[in-house]
Amino acid sequence: MDTNFNTCFRTYYQTMCHFAYGYLKDSLKAEDVVQLVFVKIIDNSELLGASEELVKNYLYKAVRNACLNEIKLGEIHQTILSRIQQDKLNEDNLIFHIIRSEIYQEIMKAVKELPPRCQHVFELAFIDQKTNEEIAEELHLS
Repeated sequence: MDTNFNTCFRTYYQTMCHFAYGYLKDSLKAEDVVQLVFVKIIDNSELLGASEELVKNYLYKAVRNACLNEIKLGEIHQTILSRIQQDKLNEDNLIFHIIRSEIYQEIMKAVKELPPRCQHVFELAFIDQKTNEEIAEELHLS
């Protein structure tokens, strides 16, 4: 078995790495995938005694499936990272709105301490967003 594995490894390792690279476009990931496939072959002693054609077919299918799994895993990682970034943006946005609401509350407390006529002018200007001319007209001021 050990001799069969060594022969198989020497015969197909580079070819399988090249094949995996076609899917992954990353030589290190391709080598990792191929190495994992060869580790699985060690556990499958029946395969090493099979015909060369069967071993070759197994390797191509196993490497292809491992590459597709790696691609899918990469997409899942990318999706998770995007969600984490989005959550971070939403959290920053949440903090911004909390701070804005707290400031608004403090401003409204301060406005309540103004004389009633000043409060009314402030509400018209900042809450109702009326212009100075509209406020003057409404309050009959020059």
